[in-house]
Amino acid sequence: MLKKILLSTKTILTLLFFIIVYGLYTYSSLPREADPDISLPVIYVSVSHTGISPNDSERLLIKPLERELKKIEGLKKMSSTSYLGGGNIILEFDAGFESKIALNDVRVKVDLIENKLPQETKSPRVSEINLSRFPVLAVALYGNLDERLLIEISKKIKEKLEGISEVLEVKTIGARERQIEILVDPLTVKNYGLTATDVLESIKKANILIPAGTLTNQTGSFNIRVPGLFKEIEDLLNLPIKSNEISSAKLGDLAEVVDSFKIREGFARNNGESAVILEVSKRSGENIIDTIQKIKDVISGDIKALNKNIKVDYFQDESNSINSMISDLENNVILAVILVLIIIVYWMGFKPAIIVSLSIPGSFLLSMILLSAIGVTINVVVLFSLILSVGILIDGAIIVVEYANRRALEGDSDKKSIYILAAQKMSRPVIASTLTTLAAFFPLIFWPGIAGEFMFYLPVTLLTILTSSLVMALIFIPTLGIIFNSNEKDLITEKNKNIGLLEAGSLNQIKGIQGRYIFLLRMVLLNPIKIVFGTLFLLISIQIIYLNLGKGFEFFPPIEPDYAEIVVHARGNLSVYDKDKIIKKIEKITLNTKFVSNIYSKSGVLP
Repeated sequence: MLKKILLSTKTILTLLFFIIVYGLYTYSSLPREADPDISLPVIYVSVSHTGISPNDSERLLIKPLERELKKIEGLKKMSSTSYLGGGNIILEFDAGFESKIALNDVRVKVDLIENKLPQETKSPRVSEINLSRFPVLAVALYGNLDERLLIEISKKIKEKLEGISEVLEVKTIGARERQIEILVDPLTVKNYGLTATDVLESIKKANILIPAGTLTNQTGSFNIRVPGLFKEIEDLLNLPIKSNEISSAKLGDLAEVVDSFKIREGFARNNGESAVILEVSKRSGENIIDTIQKIKDVISGDIKALNKNIKVDYFQDESNSINSMISDLENNVILAVILVLIIIVYWMGFKPAIIVSLSIPGSFLLSMILLSAIGVTINVVVLFSLILSVGILIDGAIIVVEYANRRALEGDSDKKSIYILAAQKMSRPVIASTLTTLAAFFPLIFWPGIAGEFMFYLPVTLLTILTSSLVMALIFIPTLGIIFNSNEKDLITEKNKNIGLLEAGSLNQIKGIQGRYIFLLRMVLLNPIKIVFGTLFLLISIQIIYLNLGKGFEFFPPIEPDYAEIVVHARGNLSVYDKDKIIKKIEKITLNTKFVSNIYSKSGVLP
């Protein structure tokens, strides 16, 4: 029997060692996210047509799409907006929808109507509204250098960032698109016996890539193509427009080629200085801390190589808040262990305090393994749940250890039997107390709607960590108790020490606390009907009083935000320059506010 117990002890200790090592690895490798990765039941359809008026956009673009999209099953609400240059449609579905099925249905309907839209209309874009697609980091590139150089550098950095596997998308704000302008001299063209149409057609026919098929012979097969795309300004200048046996006219002889930009559609600034803003979104399920660090490493390395005069600022760094919450969690765990040690050392002794305190990190590490197995990432809700659970996961361990100590004080000095007996006798109350707590949180798993998807991680995290604490209390804590109570002499010494403390005066203190409790308990047990009705009256009274005198109900309490956004609306047909003047005034006021550290602004119709 003794050999079986020792063998079981070694097996359980080996398993505990595996849980600690693998739990630490899992905790360090679990993806960190700011918000839970949930899909909002909203799909966004946008369509653009250069120069189209709002009225024509509604009649030719939006209405045909609406007639087809309203046939989609499960559609709850559809709203649309028409504006100069295009329009958009927002489709809201019932909560709990299957995003892949809904996206496929919308794309099918859009494909059916696309051929009926005007020929110049660009293909409609269908996208899902997902929290993971929102930027996790905004990068401002600015400095005392030419705009063309700044845009060129931003393009190179954007390409590098999109090459990071964790990055989903990099959106550029404030960078104008390159445009080649050909300024034709009408008199010169006329003197050559040509028209502007001849020049335009020659350029169109030249700037193409012609696949010429495959050439096959005895030595192999080769793809043949005729490259004709323009790569440099000189390619355009040397383009022959007209030629004969005597002479030829090139585009450089007839027109001036200017390397310019498209008409500005918006502005972007960083703390009042012109800038290019890169808004970076990460892929769903990726570690936000590692992703942002990789982004910063790439940018810091490239900036030094590309241009020393360029400056970089970072905004909306979501990794800061996650690092802060993880640090709070780790500090709370350490503080909880220390407080448990102090309290249990005072009431139960040093060795029991050590044993009970070990259940806190053990439960956390085991829960990390379980969370990883079910695919849960570390986010705000999970961290909140872990912090919430620190105070309730040690109850089972305290019950088991306290029973073992009581049996020891009563004269049972067999170190193995008292902890085995404690696990057997206390299994029912420990399991019952844990199940009652689990029962309170379990229904939250079925919370419907967007709020339910967001808060789903709260009950799941609590269920895993409370289950882990149950395993620790009934399996690992008794085993550790056998190891820590290393011999019969230590146990007898602890017993005599406690008896001595009681004789020295601690008995009066315990009697004082326990005496009041016993008196209250006796009074309650002697008046059960009064207590039941009194409790019901108290519960109903609290509800009525709060409904009349309380501050109401809120889904999320108001808190101090890390970021603030100012949205400016103005009437009239304002140009991008008029809009920018308004934004500059607001920028000046905002920058003079002492609580604002950084500000970046964008105005106009931005890509």
